[in-house]
Amino acid sequence: MASIPADLPPVVTFDASAWLAAWTENGGIYFLAGDMLHLRRHRQIDRRATAMLDRLRDYMLRSGGGPAIAEVLLRRREGEVA
Repeated sequence: MASIPADLPPVVTFDASAWLAAWTENGGIYFLAGDMLHLRRHRQIDRRATAMLDRLRDYMLRSGGGPAIAEVLLRRREGEVA
């Protein structure tokens, strides 16, 4: 379970499709199992990619973007979104 650091400012907007693209470009893995979104990292990634995934994770948590990501993945699975 993830926790949200208290000292981070809130995020106003969240683009789930762009976030998913950035997550995978930096070595992140995601999958939707039932109604649960799972986010993981490749085992062998460099420091830059690790830092970027940390920033992306924080951004997603601050924005409450988990449901938006799940919605995009569900819509992709149904063929509604490319």
